[in-house]
Amino acid sequence: MKSVFALALAVASVFAANAQEKASPARTATGVAAGSDITINYSSPAVKGRVIWGDLVQMGEVWRAGADEATTFTTAKDIQVQGQLLPAGYV
Repeated sequence: MKSVFALALAVASVFAANAQEKASPARTATGVAAGSDITINYSSPAVKGRVIWGDLVQMGEVWRAGADEATTFTTAKDIQVQGQLLPAGYV
């Protein structure tokens, strides 16, 4: 009985951890480039009322662009990016 309770507690903890708000909320940008539909899914850094430029991050320094999930890039057809072929699909 104790092992069933421990398992239930562990499962509940996992669900609770996944339900917490992420520091960098998920965002999606879509558009058309080079005649192809483009979708970019990324984690957007949350400002949370802070002054970022010139306070938290000095001018000219890089502020992380979100880190909760990896950025994905999808194109509907083959396109050229800086002279390199980027095949259609998911990157």
